[in-house]
Amino acid sequence: DNSVPEVHMIEFNRERKPHLNTWHADHSWKPKPSDIEFLMAELLPSKGGGTLWADAELAWSRLSPPLQQLLEKSQCEHALAHGYTDGFEDSDRHEMEARHAPVVQPCVAKHPYTGKNILYASQSFTRRILGLKEVESKAILSLIAEHMQDPEHILRHEWRLGDVVLWDNIALQHFAEADFFPEQRRMVHATRTGKQRLCCAACTDGPMNCTQA
Repeated sequence: DNSVPEVHMIEFNRERKPHLNTWHADHSWKPKPSDIEFLMAELLPSKGGGTLWADAELAWSRLSPPLQQLLEKSQCEHALAHGYTDGFEDSDRHEMEARHAPVVQPCVAKHPYTGKNILYASQSFTRRILGLKEVESKAILSLIAEHMQDPEHILRHEWRLGDVVLWDNIALQHFAEADFFPEQRRMVHATRTGKQRLCCAACTDGPMNCTQA
């Protein structure tokens, strides 16, 4: 039942060092990415451990028209294993790849509720842009990652015990600051699986008829 959120704890401490401290949208590596995410601060370090969100709709709107035109026609490959590098062995990533095969998403997605264009490529999970040479794909994804981090796109939250944040996981990317190790940080995390695949920016007929979905 996609309407029932998945709830779990995210905890880092002396034995479990923080990882994935790069920009991402949760579950972009799934055919139907989560659309709503929830965090509640249950246990916090004495300092650090903030979370930043970047507005991917605003980031899209501030790209130059020629780059927008290229990305509107492009698809990206998203992979869970691509986001796990530091502290993970090749065998761990191979197991992730076996359990969660890479998926293809539009580089520019049409938001399923607002209809707005969203820049849907992240530093963590977007492995490549299909149809481009490797060097071209890496260069453009690096440019997108740098552009997403423009201060004009970002809101930062410094957590207090009991704080709750609910956000749009399609329109926003986020980044958890891993600057509190070896102290402990424990968050209650809930996620709701999206109801449909994402459509490309040019789509008018929904995901069933979208050429990129």
